[in-house]
Amino acid sequence: MVAMKFSGLVVLSALFVSFLHAAPPPVRLTSAGASLSNPKLSDLSRSRGFFPCPPPGFRTEVVQDKTKKLKLLDVYLVTATYIFANHYDPWDGAAGPTIPFSPGYVNIAIYYISLAGSGVTLTNGMVLLGLWDGIAAISELGRYESTVVKLFSNDIPIGEVWITTKYSASQATINNATSRQQGGDNAKVLESSKTLKLNSHDEDSGRFILPSTPELSIAYDFEGPKIKAVDMLTAIIQGLIIVSHDARRPRDQAFSHINAASASGHCAFNLHEVAPEGKNIDNVAMMLIDLSRMLTDWRRFQSMDLALERKKSGSEEWTKLVKGYFMWLEPAGRSQGRNITTA
Repeated sequence: MVAMKFSGLVVLSALFVSFLHAAPPPVRLTSAGASLSNPKLSDLSRSRGFFPCPPPGFRTEVVQDKTKKLKLLDVYLVTATYIFANHYDPWDGAAGPTIPFSPGYVNIAIYYISLAGSGVTLTNGMVLLGLWDGIAAISELGRYESTVVKLFSNDIPIGEVWITTKYSASQATINNATSRQQGGDNAKVLESSKTLKLNSHDEDSGRFILPSTPELSIAYDFEGPKIKAVDMLTAIIQGLIIVSHDARRPRDQAFSHINAASASGHCAFNLHEVAPEGKNIDNVAMMLIDLSRMLTDWRRFQSMDLALERKKSGSEEWTKLVKGYFMWLEPAGRSQGRNITTA
């Protein structure tokens, strides 16, 4: 029923996914670990609702350390929480410090390389694009290991994004230690919070009340093929990055729609506003972070329809603000992800 209901959108989503993952450079495994060079994340225009393009000259390189293992679900929950906590920051603004969350098993840390007088600035958008590239590499390689994403602007190193164990980020060293601003307010560190313990149930449809905003709920209807947890969670992460990018507009009018995809390209995720209040991008961001925790706590990953609803004042009725779906996209004979080879 899901496929029939959104048949037109499926075609668009499939085209979007195919275009997004077209022939990037290979990943090579070396004695130092896994390394990914990705100079072009997407050729899509920076239109609202789609994954944003990197700025000219921006590229990333991803390196993994197999000696430091990460917990699979924590990687995605911490990443989603980090993006949510920073979605208020201007996309093109200079990246700045944030308040750490409570301790957990995974750290996300941002390190800056000082380029005083060069005119090069590490922006919030660059950090999120680098974070996505690291998550995509982890997911596609299936290697849940400490990961460092090196950020470059016109081949000049400008910073690093660390997805690592709780303590290893603070022990980081680099060849040119004098160029890095570390520690105190110069390091941007977000530690994992514990997975929320939500009220789980096995019903195929129902309504989940957002813990932080009881007047909002997620109406859900599970139906259709199972989807890998990695695919649904990376699609949500991509959706949060799109929200962060689109928040450049007035916040109560910023949201229109999301067309996102998983790192593998096998899961399409769509949201679109259906009422004036659905344009509030902060409500959508709250929906996405609670959705990631809800699915993880329930261990329920499947094709589904969903909606963000608000309870009418003094009534038991709910008004739909945003509607959408997750849909499994059948692989077209081969992986639509990156071309992965071994050295």
